[in-house]
Amino acid sequence: MWYLIDTDAHSKIYAGLKSSATKQQFLDLLYSPDVENLLQTFDGIPGDAYFINAGRIHSIGAGNLLLEIQSNSDTTYRVTDWGRIDPVTGKMRPLHIKEATLCMDFMDRTASRVSGATNITDHNRKYPLTNRCLNFHCDDLKLVEPWRDNTETTRSCHILTAVNAPIAVENDHFRTEVPFGHSVLIPACFGSYSIVVVPGITTTVIKTTL
Repeated sequence: MWYLIDTDAHSKIYAGLKSSATKQQFLDLLYSPDVENLLQTFDGIPGDAYFINAGRIHSIGAGNLLLEIQSNSDTTYRVTDWGRIDPVTGKMRPLHIKEATLCMDFMDRTASRVSGATNITDHNRKYPLTNRCLNFHCDDLKLVEPWRDNTETTRSCHILTAVNAPIAVENDHFRTEVPFGHSVLIPACFGSYSIVVVPGITTTVIKTTL
């Protein structure tokens, strides 16, 4: 899953094949820059999220700063490198055409984009970012006052990422400061805690559980 924190003008996210694209078209254009025209393309907008199923072709365009959360995996198959040449070796990075085409789901046309919350709030709100993933769950918390939570209700660790402002995590015996742009992992055995935010602003916190 990708959560867009900040983006430049004209930045793009590529995720999935267009509904009109066929497997044969993709294979025919694989070594051409025109293959990009077969991909679902989205404008980079802060607050948007993208859920990337296994088997879905995807790429992060230039100018995107994002948070990536995924189940454990060391496998990435590169089908194109946008024509880039390594300045040191003078060669392209290795591609994995055979492996990638074997595991790509060419029937998948689902839109990956989860639109970010745009409304201004005067109270705490929670927006689900993933609702069809068996391996993890993410929520976008918009906080204007302390948020109380408990790891016992999820029976999971909690990972909190402070997106746009610092936060503090505390209970009766413990407190830690989390600068914006940083994450903190709360063990599953921790129990109840509060997220304390800076008064006067809406603080975005991405909460991830298993």
